[in-house]
Amino acid sequence: SYNHSYKMPIIITRGNNVYGPNQYPEKLIPLFIKQLKENKKVTIQGAGTAVRAFLHAYDTAKAFECVLEKGVVGEIYNIGCDDKMEFSVMEIAKILIRLIKDTDNYNEWIEYVEDRPFNDQRYYISNQKLKDLGWNIEVSLMNGLNELISSDFSNFSNFSDFSNNK
Repeated sequence: SYNHSYKMPIIITRGNNVYGPNQYPEKLIPLFIKQLKENKKVTIQGAGTAVRAFLHAYDTAKAFECVLEKGVVGEIYNIGCDDKMEFSVMEIAKILIRLIKDTDNYNEWIEYVEDRPFNDQRYYISNQKLKDLGWNIEVSLMNGLNELISSDFSNFSNFSDFSNNK
């Protein structure tokens, strides 16, 4: 309505679960990588059944670029993965344990903690309108995770750890 009332060329984007370099260290993927690289167990809230569709920051930036170049004023574009790219928190933990610790003995590297209240089990958004503009995901989860694992991990320490703040 703001777009219509004030004749401003507004396009809305919505996204979630973006990961990549320089991400805040309390977020799931950098937290798990940091814990494992420091020989600590990953901390899984609840049973780890919550499902997320992680999208690499590169693909998110390309989505913004696509919307800026081809998007229709007044439209809303969801920036997210396909439903076949969803993984549970437990699956992410196991993938990272396998990649970093080179083991399938997952229980050795997992610590279960109390689930947070009202932890959503799934966030799904359709990216079809964005795909209709010609955007596609380029970075697979495995390639993105391998990039983060092999990178200079100090980029995660550039930010304060807010995980203990209440």
